[in-house]
Amino acid sequence: MKGRRPDLSALEREILRAAERARVDAQEIADRLRGDAQAAAEQLRQEAIAAGERVKDEAPRKAIHLTMIVIPLAILYLPLPLVRWVLVFFGILLIVVDLFKIHDARWRAYFKRFFGKLIRGHEETGITGSTYMIVSALLATYLFTPPVAAAALVFLIVGDTLAAMVGKAFGRVPLFGKSLEGFLAGFVSSFVAAWLLVPSLPWTAVLAAALAGSIVEIAPIPVDDNFRIPLVAGLVLQWLV
Repeated sequence: MKGRRPDLSALEREILRAAERARVDAQEIADRLRGDAQAAAEQLRQEAIAAGERVKDEAPRKAIHLTMIVIPLAILYLPLPLVRWVLVFFGILLIVVDLFKIHDARWRAYFKRFFGKLIRGHEETGITGSTYMIVSALLATYLFTPPVAAAALVFLIVGDTLAAMVGKAFGRVPLFGKSLEGFLAGFVSSFVAAWLLVPSLPWTAVLAAALAGSIVEIAPIPVDDNFRIPLVAGLVLQWLV
């Protein structure tokens, strides 16, 4: 007895239906993946725009902040008495400007017109961060050896700048009114910058001082961070070396 011949046309139709279902499923998966990719790209774009908006007002201030890297470089490579005299000159100049700004409304209006985007609200009627920085730099040249003084100022100039920019742009985890992301960025960048600028210092001491400076930066201490960061970090570094 001969076996029944298979129905090839039915088998072919089943294969074609299976292939069509697979094609439709693959198309649906591809469409979902494309949609997810487009949504993720749009979310990243929106987050990038939002991050840019958050740092837009801070960027000019921090750009000027970074130019102060000339101070630790001068401490390392120029005669220390000359550096001190220059710091005294600019310190007195800035203090005089601040006093006029605090006590004279017209001077305060002129100051705000020219530097309004570069100062914080409390600096309009008080001492500016630049004044605190110059004073702390001058004190550092007397309290610490030149390598330690230079590193202490790098903790402020580089670490504080990166902490502020990263914190405003990407900060998500709150930490003492600031952000964990900003704290970590400031800590790592200040350590790397100081270690590269002053390689003669032990890296372990630089690491500990960078951590101290970063902790002081986020701590709710009622003293301007331009003053407290280099002095506290410098004291820790000087003690360890």
